[in-house]
Amino acid sequence: MTIEIIVGNEPYLIDKRVKELAIGYEVVKSYCFSEEEVTALKQKSLFGDSAVIIYGKIDKDSENRFESFIGSEHSLDSVLVYVPGYEDKRKKIFKSKFVNQINKSEKVVLLSILSNAMEENNIPSDKKILDYLVDYSEYYDETSVTLYDLLGVIKASSGTALTKEHIEKNVIRSEKDNAFKLISLVGKREELIAYMGRLSTNPYAIIGALLYSFRIMAKLKISDNIGINSYQLNQYSEIKNRWSLDEIITKMKLLNELKVNHESKEVMKSLILSILLE
Repeated sequence: MTIEIIVGNEPYLIDKRVKELAIGYEVVKSYCFSEEEVTALKQKSLFGDSAVIIYGKIDKDSENRFESFIGSEHSLDSVLVYVPGYEDKRKKIFKSKFVNQINKSEKVVLLSILSNAMEENNIPSDKKILDYLVDYSEYYDETSVTLYDLLGVIKASSGTALTKEHIEKNVIRSEKDNAFKLISLVGKREELIAYMGRLSTNPYAIIGALLYSFRIMAKLKISDNIGINSYQLNQYSEIKNRWSLDEIITKMKLLNELKVNHESKEVMKSLILSILLE
């Protein structure tokens, strides 16, 4: 029997692995691990052996049933895959030998996938523009940008050459990514100012995302066990020591006060910068 608990930060490659595991099986998709899923794994259907794919965080009963099932020996020719969408190493299930960590691939593999996508969408091959797409999106810079996002940018240019202008228009970063980037550039004054200048985001959204980041950093000053996934833990563990706990609390207070400010967009961005640079 094949069992995998798939975690990681690259949904495209995770989905690809799930599809590979399910080839030749009768697929059963679920959001829990009930007795029905156990039965599906143990019995052949009219179409052959089953591949049970479980998505998302499961309830306690399902988790206990899952732990019991993978802890037993099975001589079944079926497949059980769990894609929780998060990882909590405090839990027994994530310490299992069946965990398969799938993260962002090496650049040579990434470029090969993107190059094939360009060919499929009748876009002239251009290694330099693909390098620009990867670099501009900050794909490898601890952002939430995924391969699906990059493939979407390519698909949106179907039939025409992929240009820098198209990339800059279509690559969208989350507010949390922008906040993390701003904090990570503290100590690099000119880069920080330049990055803030390029942001077209509503300043109030930036403030909200910064407060979210500062709250995580403050909690990590006290304990590493704060219930965030390993991806976020790795992100924030690297920057949590930029300021002391008192300094983080002061910056959160200043940002909260700034939320009631009604200055222009550029003035607000300047005020946010001053808080980060203090």
